[in-house]
Amino acid sequence: MRDASNEIDQGIIPALSDASSVSESALDEHLQEMGFDTTEISTLPIDMKRDISSKDGKKVAAQELDTTVTVTDEEGNTVTDRAAINQLAASSNPNISGYAVYSGTSNNGRERIYQVYATYRWASSPFNFYTDNLQ
Repeated sequence: MRDASNEIDQGIIPALSDASSVSESALDEHLQEMGFDTTEISTLPIDMKRDISSKDGKKVAAQELDTTVTVTDEEGNTVTDRAAINQLAASSNPNISGYAVYSGTSNNGRERIYQVYATYRWASSPFNFYTDNLQ
């Protein structure tokens, strides 16, 4: 009988010890070893690439989500004004992607450890965008 936990532990790629200082192409190569494909890698910000590469692991799951637009007013009520909804619906929605990286088991060997990452990107600028200033 095979031990399932040993099978899942196989293929874990050791962390890059110098992930904070290597080139982006070196990070990309390391992420490919961890199981990310080139399309996924191209959407990751450099800081996320460095963070993932600085830990032992292998990619075990990825998911891209479709987004929907819900328009609410200042009180939190859903807006039913078709003109406002149509104007926003014509605007670009973000692509949201999530990744799970398995990095082994806990010290007692009873729990599996996963790092979960999410990223989003807009194909074009959204119709409305806001900036907060704290003073």
